[in-house]
Amino acid sequence: MPNVFQISCDFTLPEITKSCIGQRLQTILSKKGTFSMAIQPNFSIIGEMLLVFFNEKTRTHLTMLVTSRGHESYAGNLFGSEISIFPEDGLRYDQHGFNFRIINDFGIIIKVVGLGETCTEDVITGGLEEEIEPFFPEGTTLPDVISIDKKTLEVIGFLFNTGKWLYLFSEGEGYFRIEFESNTTPEEMITRWDFVEMEKSMQILQVFE
Repeated sequence: MPNVFQISCDFTLPEITKSCIGQRLQTILSKKGTFSMAIQPNFSIIGEMLLVFFNEKTRTHLTMLVTSRGHESYAGNLFGSEISIFPEDGLRYDQHGFNFRIINDFGIIIKVVGLGETCTEDVITGGLEEEIEPFFPEGTTLPDVISIDKKTLEVIGFLFNTGKWLYLFSEGEGYFRIEFESNTTPEEMITRWDFVEMEKSMQILQVFE
């Protein structure tokens, strides 16, 4: 029997993100991070993040907790985002440690798009020992086959009624980056220069609207 090592992940755009369509994004909160006023404003986040939406019809708020997951591997970055409803317990956001906030009239969300990579293949490792050794602890018996089955969720795009996009990039366990006020469409994003340089085969995987 061949020695098979499996690499897998299955990140999908959570159905819960459909509930923010038609709502206005008001606030983004994190526990720590760095905001850059570059040509393309962006925010690098360490830890979890909150997105606070406002429903103008019901005059109610919806708060989503976003967590970045994943790690690097021989099969590439296995990155994705997990999203859940943040429970309202009567405490202020800063009492939960979310002290940094960005407040803006971003607009009303009309579409949510998930971007990532998919790959299913078996790699015969004979002759690739030098290439795969760095991904295994020293002294480990290398596998005969590396079985890859991955679906990442490296980017989530939110389209506003202003025509602008907000892109949320998962950069591994506990790390995010946000690009604001983008004119780049998802079709352009998947072929952007930085993904091309990393030899990524990005795709539009899911669309909610």
